Amino acid sequence: MMHLPALTVLGRVRVRLGQPDGTTLLVRALQEGLPTGELQRIVPPRLALVEAAWLAEDLKASHEQLAALAAMDLGNMRPWDLGELAAWWRRCGMTGPLPVPIARLPRPRAAELRGDPLTAATEWDRLGLPFESALALMQVEGADAGAALARAATIFETIEARPAAALVRKL
Repeated sequence: MMHLPALTVLGRVRVRLGQPDGTTLLVRALQEGLPTGELQRIVPPRLALVEAAWLAEDLKASHEQLAALAAMDLGNMRPWDLGELAAWWRRCGMTGPLPVPIARLPRPRAAELRGDPLTAATEWDRLGLPFESALALMQVEGADAGAALARAATIFETIEARPAAALVRKL
């Protein structure tokens, strides 16, 4: 069981770098975690699979993972996991209300979900999480969207997150 967190992190990193075996590792982590029934063994690989599907522009797969997460006991989920679930819920265009109240979420996630992705990006930068910062920048709308997308592309390229860089360039 102790290898599951490492397997999830390795899979997520490989997905972000565009390496072909990343999703396979995440599926393995989920398959090994499901029989435990433990949230800390199930939620992280599911969230990482949502991200992987989104990066691959496979909304059906991301919706399936999000629906499975929303069906879990959200009251026992960690606030950071709830925040990530809520952010992906919105980014992936899930129907229905967010499955969690924004007030329970960590500051960067709450800022993005309140419609202030620039503040969210600043918070992620402060925490030293450039990938999350760039994801938040992708949510900027209106007159600031062009500059935010350009900054997100630069961040993704700097950290060699090729699939995300390609997606932001597409936008």
